[in-house]
Amino acid sequence: MKKVIVTLMVALFATVVFGQTKTEIKSNQLPKCVTVYLDKYMKGANIDKSFKVENKGDVTYEVTVSKEKEKHMLTFDKTCKVLKNENISAQKKGD
Repeated sequence: MKKVIVTLMVALFATVVFGQTKTEIKSNQLPKCVTVYLDKYMKGANIDKSFKVENKGDVTYEVTVSKEKEKHMLTFDKTCKVLKNENISAQKKGD
């Protein structure tokens, strides 16, 4: 029981100190410009998971997509500029 309480306190502290919240959202809740980007540059990819990340007033979106055997995690800012495009299928093979 102590471990559970300590874990909750650490999580609460981290949220307060770092001010970041990451909420899973449905793909239809992504900004339209994100889905337009994915349709244009990753045609045929499936959206596996999507998150809205709020950090001290800044909003970003993390999207995990898969196409055939490749899996990518993309991070977009609120104007849909791609901040990161990481091939995570290559990382999993190396583990």
